[in-house]
Amino acid sequence: MNFKYINKLFLVLIFFVVYSCQNLENITKKENAKKTEIINNEKYETSDSLSLKNNFETNNTIIDFYINILSNNFKIDETISKKLTINNYDTNYDGSQALKLYIMEDFIYGVDSKSNFNIYNLIDGKLVNSVKLVNTNDKNIFFPTSIVKYQNTFIIGFKSGRIIKVDKDGKLLWDIYYDKILSTPLKIFNDNLIVLYGDTIKSLLIENGNENWSETYEGLPIFQIKGGSIKTFANLLYFILPNSNIGEFDTLVKEKNYTGFSDIKFQNSINNSYDDIHVFDNYVVYFDESNHLYTYDIFLNEFLLNDFNISNVSSFVFFNNSLIVQNNDILRAYNLKNGNIFWSINIEKTINKKNKIIKVESFNNNLYVFFDNGKIHIIQNGEIINTIDLKVKNINLLYFQDDKIFVSLENGKTVLF
Repeated sequence: MNFKYINKLFLVLIFFVVYSCQNLENITKKENAKKTEIINNEKYETSDSLSLKNNFETNNTIIDFYINILSNNFKIDETISKKLTINNYDTNYDGSQALKLYIMEDFIYGVDSKSNFNIYNLIDGKLVNSVKLVNTNDKNIFFPTSIVKYQNTFIIGFKSGRIIKVDKDGKLLWDIYYDKILSTPLKIFNDNLIVLYGDTIKSLLIENGNENWSETYEGLPIFQIKGGSIKTFANLLYFILPNSNIGEFDTLVKEKNYTGFSDIKFQNSINNSYDDIHVFDNYVVYFDESNHLYTYDIFLNEFLLNDFNISNVSSFVFFNNSLIVQNNDILRAYNLKNGNIFWSINIEKTINKKNKIIKVESFNNNLYVFFDNGKIHIIQNGEIINTIDLKVKNINLLYFQDDKIFVSLENGKTVLF
């Protein structure tokens, strides 16, 4: 056989082996990628889009912890700046949630951690008047946990289970007491006050504090540090009690509501503070232990997602039909209907791994993601188009009212922008 021919044949064989190995390697990589995608449930959305509907209310006579008041023409850009700062609670305040402030006419109203009802000047933030609400120094008993605004009055809840109503001058209108720990923010629904105690949900008449209805949900002795959470759909209330029980209540017939959603067995742990509940359109959603996602279709009475796993979640916020998740250096938006990913963005150049998402809102058809270090990522079509810095740190609550941003800090100060 010709030596040149043998050399050519040898080269062809080497090329074939190398090519086959490369193909095998590529196939293996693709198969591994598919396996990883299946394991991590990471499929990208191709037929649906993230809803950019804003969720602001326009009625500023009724505001609670869950409500934000803002006009549709409000804008956030680089020109936004601090207007004033108010010291509205102590640095050692250990309530489950920060205490909100409320604007009424030319004044700002709030309650501090020493149970003082305070009135501040809206122009410069200086204290105008302060009224002592309770005559005691026992902060464990008369420790305020939330305040809501109803017309020209305020309703204040205390950790001891006490709830009072005062007028805008701090004058007591009514006072009730239940011997149960109250850590969940009060909510106003259909002109009634909804209260979540450890194992009980109550509805109180705002006029006089009398009980409208009450239901108890027995559960494990697991109490959420941050209290419970409550959401509404038509006449239905969906909630997490501080004892980690999931409940539904029909306010029209004033009795418990029974569906497959409340029958599901969620994960249990010593501390369920990382659980949350959300309602959008006809879907009620529960994120359990920051990695188990459940989506229930209220109309169809069935689960669209059941124990859908999302791993390595360092912080998260629900927004409309999405769950916005921070996976350390990655920001992702998951579709609540099917678990598919709307978009995924690397944020390691602007956000530290220790930072957390505080709030997500929509302005001018763009998504605004607020972080606890004061950074705001403006996202359009899955890309960051701008980043704004509020130049404040350690934010624990951010909310809107009267075309102003209220930024509550861990040091007890609230900054208005």
